[in-house]
Amino acid sequence: MKKLSLYFIPVIMLMLQACTGQLLDSFRYQQAEETFQTKTEINTKIDLLWVVDNSASMDVVQKNLREKLRGFADVYMSPNWDIQIGVITTDTFLANSAFTGYINAPISGSSGYRSLHLKNLIQDRQGRGLNAGNDSKLAALQDLGVNMSSSPGTFSSGFSYGDIVPAWARGSDYAKLIPGVRDGPISGLCFEIQATFIVGNESGSSVLGPNCGVRDSADRTGVEKCLRPDGSQKNVEECVNTTLNDTVHSGKGIIATQLPSENTDANAWREQLIDDFMVNISVGTTGSGSERGLSSVSEFLDVNETSASKFFRKDSLRGVIILADEDDQSTVIPSNPPSIYSPFSDYVCDLDALEEGNADKFANARDYLANSYKYCCSGSSCRYENLGCAEKVIDGQSFTVGICPDESKLLPVASFKNKLVDYFYELDEVVEDAENPVARTSAGANFFAISIVPKTAATVSAMRAERTISTDRLDDLQYYSGGSVVTSDRIRQVSVDYGERYIAFADEVGNGSASFDIGEPDYAVILDSIGRTLVAKKSTFQLRFAPTAKEDMIVKIIRENGDEVVVRADQYEFEGKSLTITDFNLVLSLKSTDSLSVDYQPSSLD
Repeated sequence: MKKLSLYFIPVIMLMLQACTGQLLDSFRYQQAEETFQTKTEINTKIDLLWVVDNSASMDVVQKNLREKLRGFADVYMSPNWDIQIGVITTDTFLANSAFTGYINAPISGSSGYRSLHLKNLIQDRQGRGLNAGNDSKLAALQDLGVNMSSSPGTFSSGFSYGDIVPAWARGSDYAKLIPGVRDGPISGLCFEIQATFIVGNESGSSVLGPNCGVRDSADRTGVEKCLRPDGSQKNVEECVNTTLNDTVHSGKGIIATQLPSENTDANAWREQLIDDFMVNISVGTTGSGSERGLSSVSEFLDVNETSASKFFRKDSLRGVIILADEDDQSTVIPSNPPSIYSPFSDYVCDLDALEEGNADKFANARDYLANSYKYCCSGSSCRYENLGCAEKVIDGQSFTVGICPDESKLLPVASFKNKLVDYFYELDEVVEDAENPVARTSAGANFFAISIVPKTAATVSAMRAERTISTDRLDDLQYYSGGSVVTSDRIRQVSVDYGERYIAFADEVGNGSASFDIGEPDYAVILDSIGRTLVAKKSTFQLRFAPTAKEDMIVKIIRENGDEVVVRADQYEFEGKSLTITDFNLVLSLKSTDSLSVDYQPSSLD
């Protein structure tokens, strides 16, 4: 009996050629004489890039995610799968050199600003006999130009945005998956200008939030209380990195599930993977309020993927997972930006929406917003012009935000998706004939997208209500102005929004992509759906020819040591030339060192 061999490969790999003979009087191939055997090593390479909103409103959402990650990781982050995970933030776009001037320039009006929090911290530590010579926290403040004696807590020469969020001042490194930048919460300077980052710091305050002062004032360091809170503090507060206590890091810019050596304890390795994942996904809440997930991925491709920390691999399954409580605000960065180009340079204002959100807070709110706050006005001192923001209708309800990007300058979703697809085709070194170019698709790029964003009117309304309560409580937060302790009237910026552009991105990508509501009470449902997407895409394989029937097939998994596991007929299905293993646990058990062998009778040569 003559047996021909055909090397079997998954859908995402190139199909190799095989040939056979055909009986003169039949289109059926005789099983006794002709059997096709296909065999390939299993490709378990998966690269997942998480893009997490790190703006001030995201601490609760990140806490929910962190609490459910263990269940997800226990099932899907097995060392036998070759998975890589990277995490960036929705303000990664600030790594672009266009924003260098904005980040490094002194902030207008910051000279002479005095922080009550820093004043109390300085005096407390000095009272314990500490000084800039023997205490790293006081030394860091002194390096920032903070007065340590006559007027403690005062920024005599002012500060920049790079002082407030030091990672922004690292330039292109902010877009790279390197330890100290992309392996834990983004650090920020803990003081009152970062209002939602310090809330609750003052004694007796009713303000709720991350309270970075907990880590500044105490000497707790490391990740342990972030991952396993003991009840003495909220784990939101323990998952904060501040400039003075920047110690919540995994040490891994890229998390890889593969065992580092044969002698590594697999169970201990899995536990470490889960811890690292939870730390990296806790990106913090000190990021920019200009939340540009799409632009951030684009900057990541331009910078990280041409560096030593390159993430995406040839022939891997790729996923981009976006978690954000507002819509994407990515604008096209001008080729020749001004020397001080702000992330909000291309934003406009909607006075009607802002007035509605602040009418009960300020007398004559419309006049106060335009003339005192300089929002939704005109003239050189006006921060945003009153050009209006598009109304969005969700579940029959209308929503409008108060500050939004100029729609004419938004980055087109389709062009962004095409950039990703093109990049993955080039990464896989797909050969194209100039006369017959390949029609590039997301499926061909082996790429899918998940968007976790506000999708329902109920979620938008609930999150806006939470934002209102938070903003109102911030008025309790005290700081110094003109030598006196004061509070600040903060306008309510109505901003939680239907994630229309992120949803459109997932729709554009297709290929198993999906969108979920960020208001989902049980994030385990979302995470499990993502995991099942991975399993589904790693369970389907392409045969060279369509088989006749299961009765004519023998499907086996061949382990590295030569052991064979027969795949029962009830554990797989086939349609046309595609064979899919339907047993969930069997797919999860596959290793990159396994092979899949299929003996089958082809129904035709087509």
